Parts: sequence; C-alpha cells; structure tokens
Amino acid sequence: MNGLWMDTKLPAAERARLLSEAMTVRELAGQLFSDDASNWRHVLPTDDVGSLYNAKGAHLVSLAQALRARHRLNVPVLFALDCAHGHAMSENLGGTIFPSPLGMAATFDTEILRAVGRWTSQEMISTGIRWNFGPNIDVARDLRFGRIEETFGEDPYLVGELGAAMIEGMQDDPLRPRVLATAKHMTGYSEGTGARDSAECPLSWRVLRRDHIPPYRRAVQAGVWSVMSGYHAIDGVPCVINQRLLREELRTELGFKGFVVSDADNVHWCTLLQALDGQHADFIVRAVEAGNEIQLAVTGVVDALATAADTGRMDITVLRQAAALLLEAKFALGLFEEAAPQPVSQVRTTASFQAAVDVSAASMVLLENRGILPLGTTSQPQRVLLVGELANDLRQQLGCWTILCRNDQAANEIAKQADAASWTYLAALRDSAQAMGAQFAYVPGCGPAPGATAEVEEAGIAAAVAAAAHADVVIAVVGDSDHWVGEGRDRADMVLPGRQQAMLEALHATGKPLVVVLAVTKPHAVPWIQAHAAAVVCCWTGGMGGGLALAQLLWGERDFTGHTPITWPAHVGQLPLNYDRVHGAHFEGFSGGPNNSVPNAPADPSRDVNIWRIENTRHIDLPAQYVHGLWPFGHGLSYSSAMAITAADMTKPLWKIGESPRVRVQVSNPGKRDGSALVQVYVRDVAASVTRPDRRLAAWAHVPVAAGANATVELALAQDVLEVVDANGQRVTEPGHFHALVGFNSLVTGLTIVPFEVR
Repeated sequence: MNGLWMDTKLPAAERARLLSEAMTVRELAGQLFSDDASNWRHVLPTDDVGSLYNAKGAHLVSLAQALRARHRLNVPVLFALDCAHGHAMSENLGGTIFPSPLGMAATFDTEILRAVGRWTSQEMISTGIRWNFGPNIDVARDLRFGRIEETFGEDPYLVGELGAAMIEGMQDDPLRPRVLATAKHMTGYSEGTGARDSAECPLSWRVLRRDHIPPYRRAVQAGVWSVMSGYHAIDGVPCVINQRLLREELRTELGFKGFVVSDADNVHWCTLLQALDGQHADFIVRAVEAGNEIQLAVTGVVDALATAADTGRMDITVLRQAAALLLEAKFALGLFEEAAPQPVSQVRTTASFQAAVDVSAASMVLLENRGILPLGTTSQPQRVLLVGELANDLRQQLGCWTILCRNDQAANEIAKQADAASWTYLAALRDSAQAMGAQFAYVPGCGPAPGATAEVEEAGIAAAVAAAAHADVVIAVVGDSDHWVGEGRDRADMVLPGRQQAMLEALHATGKPLVVVLAVTKPHAVPWIQAHAAAVVCCWTGGMGGGLALAQLLWGERDFTGHTPITWPAHVGQLPLNYDRVHGAHFEGFSGGPNNSVPNAPADPSRDVNIWRIENTRHIDLPAQYVHGLWPFGHGLSYSSAMAITAADMTKPLWKIGESPRVRVQVSNPGKRDGSALVQVYVRDVAASVTRPDRRLAAWAHVPVAAGANATVELALAQDVLEVVDANGQRVTEPGHFHALVGFNSLVTGLTIVPFEVR
C-alpha cells in the first residue's frame, strides 16, 4: 500500500508519524512485540510482529517477504541478533568472530572498536539482520558476576569511549544507519547484590549518575538508536517499568530520541520473580508508559496493549508515539525501499579474518615476563611442550554469544571443519614452532570443564609432567569456559576451575621454564601464577584470530600492546577491587585515632605526595603486597618495557570551567627495540563537596617510540571526568585544585603528579 509515508523526501520521523496514524490499534501494538525468530521457521505469527530476534539462517529472507506481504500496510519486519564481537551467531561460523568485548577493551583503541563495528554491520546486512543487541556498556565492578566478558571493563570513561566507537562503526550515519546498535543493560546491571545476575542494584541514584549512566550519555552522543533496559530493579522499581530511569534520566537528562527494548521476557519477571502486585497485562502497559517501548519475548503484548487502548486504560497517543519510534528506525534503515537480500551462508572474507587476527594481537596482555619471551631469540628453545585442554578448545576460544556457546552438539560438528581447526592455539603454536625449527609436542593435561573424574585429571597431569622432561620450555594454556560464565552463571570464587592449578604446580616442579597463557573470560585470582611463572600472557577469549595472534606474539613477530581494562585480584574476598574506589576514613600508615599524626602528610594539599592518597584497602588476612590486587587496571608489558615518562606538565596551569585541560608528556625508550607506550592520564579532584573516586581515567594515547629515542604527546583531558555528582544529584565542575596523574597504569604509587587549577 502506497501512502504519504512512502515519500522518501520526507524525514524518517515524519514518515513514521504519517504511517502510525494510518494504523489500527492492534497494528500499533504489533510493532511493540518482538518474538523469537526460531519460532517461525515454518509458520507465521498469528499477530502482527514488529521485530524478530535470534534471527539467523537463510529462511529469514522468505520469512521477511511473507510477513511484509501479509501486513495490511506492507510494513517490513526488523530482524535482530546478538553480535557482541562480530557476526558470531551466524550459522556454520560463517561470520567473523573477534575477541570478546573485554578482550577488545584491552586494546585501549577506539579505532579498533570502530572498525569491528563496521565489519560486524557489513556482515549483518548481508544476512538480512539490521538490529544488533550490542554493545554492552555495563561498567564491570565485581568479577563474580557472570557477564563480565561481555563488558568493556571497570572504568566508566573507557567503557563510554569504546562503546561509542563501536556504535559509530556499526551505525555509521545516525540519520541513515547501516544497522541499529543497542546500548545495554540500563543501568547498574553489573552491580546486583552479591554479584548475582538480575539481583536488585543497591546503589543510590547519585552513584548511578556518577559511575553507570555516563557511558549511556556517551552512547546517546554517538547517536545510538536503541537502549535495552536491565532485568534488575533500582530502588524497588524494575528497570523495565522505571519511569525515572527511562523517561527522566535517559530521555530528559541525556536527550535520547530512539526506542527502548526490554531484555528477554523482562516484564514477565515483574510478577513471577520480583513479586510485584498486579496482572501481567498491567505491567506490559506500564512498561510502555514508562518508556520501554519494545517488549522482547513477552507473551500477550498485542492483546494487552490493544485492550488497554480500546478501553481507555492507556492513552492511544502513548501507543502511537511508541510504535512510531520503531517505524522511524525502519524508515531510517531504508527497509521500506530495500529489496530482501539473497541468502548468504559465508560472509567472512580473507580481509575480515586478518582483521580478527590483528584485533586479537592488540588485545592480548603481557602480564609478566622474566626474560623468557619472546621465544624467537638467539636462545630460542628447541623443544616446545604445549599443555592444557584449552589450547584445543574452539568453543572457549571463540567466547560468548557465538553459535557454539553452550551448544555441545554444534561445537562438536563445527569444530570438525578444516578451517575452524586451524584457528586454535594448538594449531598456530605447532605451526609456528615447526617453522622456527623447533620440536613440538602437545599433551592436553586437564582443563576447566566440569565432569572429569579425579583419576582422569591426575592421569592427564602425569602425562604432562612426563612430557615436560623432554622439553626446553612449557607453555600451559589454562582458564575458564562457558560452563562457568555467562547469563545466570555467577561465581562464588575466582580460582581456576578444576585441577588446572595442580597441573601448573606439577609442571613448575620439573624445573622447566613455564609460560602461562590465561585463556580466560575475565580475571581470576592467580597469585601463585604471578609469583612462579616465567611469563604470564592473558589472551582472553581470543576469537578466530586468537591462535595466530598468540603464536606471533610469543615468537616475537609482533610486540604486545594490550593493557588490562580491569583489575586482577589476589583473592575473591577483595572484590570489588576497581581502581577508582572512593576513599574510606583510613590510610596506609595511619595506625591511631584522630589525634595521631599521619606520616608524610602534605604541607600543601594541592601538591600532595602519592602515599597520602592511597586508600587502605588491605584485608588483614592478605599479605601487604596484594593490597591493590595482582595487576592494576591499565597494566601491560611489552618487549620494550624499559620505556619511561621523563617529563610531564600542563600546557597552562589555570583552566576555565568547561575547558578541557591539556597535559604534555614525554616518553623515552632507552631499549634496543622500537615500541609503543600506552600513556594514561588520570584526574584527581583534590577537594570536592562530596566524596568521589580518588582518580579517574581522563585520557590515554598509544605513543610509538623508536629505540633510543624520545617522543612527546599532548593529551586533552575529558571535561566530563572533572565533574562531580553533587549532593543534589547534579553533575557540576567545582572550581579548585586538580591533579593530572600520568603513568603506564593506574597504580597510584607509579604516577607522576601534575597540578593544575580550574576556576
């Protein structure tokens, strides 16, 4: 049917308004229902449906055509899928799979995230999918939470910048997006009580505004079209019906113009699990009225909304405006004009696979190196032993939200593919060792998967130890797997699962140099590894390029540039251990009551020494060396780790409120190898009207420095990071003294203080 809304000269919003006015109440309600596409492989939904999620497979083309032809006004359906790190849910692994979001965050590189967004949207479009349920911009605080792997780490500024870059890469032009990105899960989802998935978030609105809403502000600035509400409740009100969150904060405060989608079956939990008083249909209506327009996998949406509008329970204008938001997105995407794509099963290209290798290499972090790496030196080992089931576990390597995740049958079948077998750490390390002329052997040993008997694991460990006798170096790949992480899979402890720790200790006892590769979805408490391994590398869940990337890094064909975007604890009892904690009332070195003096107290608070502002976070039953955990946020070594910051100053000492202060940093490389340093600048508000984090990341830059040379970089500090959320909940920049803290990681004792003033 051709109406005025088909005039392509009109703005998408106007076309949506015209179309919504021509739709019946039931048709409007249908736009707000999103169902599982896998339910409709052979039959069509009985009601109108605005979108279908979990969309994958060649049948989507015919399904889209059938649904549009059936609609009275020929309104197209929108297909959605979780594409957290590439088109990883595509059937038969036809898409490109990059490292996990947490791994990509370790690149500290917005251009990489922007490129991943472009690759992802390109492959989505070719399979008919135009709505991505990502990126996840939850701020990760407690590592016990099962979905840390899906996040960009613990720092709000880093999360916001990387999330915005991925959104920009996916959508391209916000007025004419390639696909729709979704910022999720608004907000504080990762802060559930006890790190339990979907538990109520105990934070105040002031803290939410300070720590968790800033990434959404950045996503809105990037033009994100969709926001997903969280499962949890804030201050007693579930996010899906939380008008303060979705109307006041998101739309009024942040200026969001797109639509909000619930997480799967979210409204249902209001009565079933959160035990609110009312009927299921009432909460469907309340969600839309609160600003949660699209109901994902919720039964009875069309009936509930149509009945409410027909009986006057719901203002028809609210229903029409809600439906118009999705219609506007469909017009902006060009769905009304575009022909359905042809079925495509293989969208990955040679170029996209190489991009996956490059991103994997940039994501891996050299945590420790006691001179053993790189292996490709004059003293290179002639006999290399690789140990660990995870070295040959494609399902773990590809990570969350892939077609293999939690799917043993698919994993077994797809892993048989010749090209897929070549992606593993085992295949790549074997090939690289042999190319270097070294002998290579592999023994599985043991792994993290539950179910193995003690006898089997002990036999595997014994075989690994026996093989180590004939090796010059042992590379052990250990970590976790999707049995231990993901939605609804939170943990009470953060040690390596299974008998992997025992295997490492047995291998170390052989006296052979032990290189530990942590193939983990998130940091674990591994103090023994930090203390005893000859080198420690974190490869996260490295994606399909992870094998080649790891091999190239270990043999020195590439240098490490990754830095951890999240703090590594020494013990689970330290959690949460994010570096930007708010100070308590005690400090390191302070042993008495209020009348006792504090050692090293500064004469001038505007120029204090580092030790003064170190929070006493030590637990009395942990050694003092672990007060800040194992490896701090921002930590990462390279083969050029002799680099140093030799000078740092502000370009001027006094700045006006609203300006972005600039700091100048000089880096020297006295080593013999060219390298790149990640210069990090943190901001400290010396004295504020309310408590606030001691320091927050405000700028960073990758600085290439040639061997024996110096390089200078000038960085603009993010003005938002200078702000506080005051006692009234308002974001303000308060005049006063600040510090720019310059270094190569967040550990306060290693930072250079550069004072400045804001007036």
